[in-house]
Amino acid sequence: MVSGLPVSVARRTLDRVARTGRAAVGTLAAQRPTGAVPLDALSAGATTAVWVRKGDVLGVLAPGNHPATHLEWLGALALGYRVAVRPSQRDPFTPRRLVRALREAGLAPAYTALLPTTHEHAETLVEQADLGLVYGGDGVVARYADSRRVLAQGPGRSKVLITRDVPWRDHLDTVADAVAADAGVQCLNASAVLCEDDSRGLARALADRLGRLPLLPPDHPGAALPVRPLDEARRLAEQLRDTVGTQLAAAPDTGPAERFFTDLGDGSAVLRPVVVALDSPRDPHFGAELPFPYVAVAPWRPDLRPAAFGRTLSLMVLSEDAALVRECVASPRIRNVHQGDVPTHWTRPGLPHDGSLAEFLMESKTFAAELAEFSQSAESAESAESAESAESGAAAARNPAG
Repeated sequence: MVSGLPVSVARRTLDRVARTGRAAVGTLAAQRPTGAVPLDALSAGATTAVWVRKGDVLGVLAPGNHPATHLEWLGALALGYRVAVRPSQRDPFTPRRLVRALREAGLAPAYTALLPTTHEHAETLVEQADLGLVYGGDGVVARYADSRRVLAQGPGRSKVLITRDVPWRDHLDTVADAVAADAGVQCLNASAVLCEDDSRGLARALADRLGRLPLLPPDHPGAALPVRPLDEARRLAEQLRDTVGTQLAAAPDTGPAERFFTDLGDGSAVLRPVVVALDSPRDPHFGAELPFPYVAVAPWRPDLRPAAFGRTLSLMVLSEDAALVRECVASPRIRNVHQGDVPTHWTRPGLPHDGSLAEFLMESKTFAAELAEFSQSAESAESAESAESAESGAAAARNPAG
């Protein structure tokens, strides 16, 4: 709750940690390339591909937007890495609890280190580790774009696409859930919707639906929205008024003073959902990500192909157009595709998030042991070469003038 997230989010995430841990063996087996064996399964005399670590130490600069982000480095431990975590100042407690729980479960202390430090020393952690996993905005992603040692996880910019052949009114609950589940702070939460039929009507209906979410402190069991210090909420509200203030698809009974936050009277404020209606997905506010349920709704046309959506972590597609769905799946800029009433944030242990972390941490190598047939082939080649030399020598003796 120190991060301002509802207590229900923490409880659900604990369940996810347990499910992910139980599925770890199967998950890693599924991520290993077919035909490659793990190092501990390599047998003498074998010739095979071997799946091995690229290093021994992973440095993690953890985010504080959602506790589930720590599931990533838990997978690195399962692969045999030693993990050093620099926790976020917003949420230092989730990684601390995980480290303590792992040690109590029997993991050797040398495999995990929690290193609270400044941003300056955080960079040193990534530089000194064999590999790094960092989280941040577009600037962080750009900084490490060409690095083979550092994997940068940036904004998700997840989206919903609804074509004319699917009535959006029948799926409004799922779209609202995609936007606001877990307080709307995940990279998998939808921050943009493309709708072919009456996009402004959808924006108004979505604003009305999200406007019904309760405005409660984070320790209340019914809390559904993030809470931040009042001063921070006011600064954020000023920014929103200056940028999307004229494009709000607010519910009719929502006054201007209550559109962005609600003062809880204790120095904190609930951040209210924001829905904006845009004329085009090329508007700069389309695809923006904010630390609360924010979504931009824009019209979609059939000539706007998936490649134009921009980088999208998760795309929910409501369409009967099978060719369009396949095109979305094939697009290199879209990482996950959910068809039908499957919200953008849905996941299951074993399925990739932004690809599989193992793709970054591991690699396949060839191991070839000396084989009997290899030796026989070498001896045969040697004999053939000797015979050829002898025949050449005899020919030279018969015809010395050459």
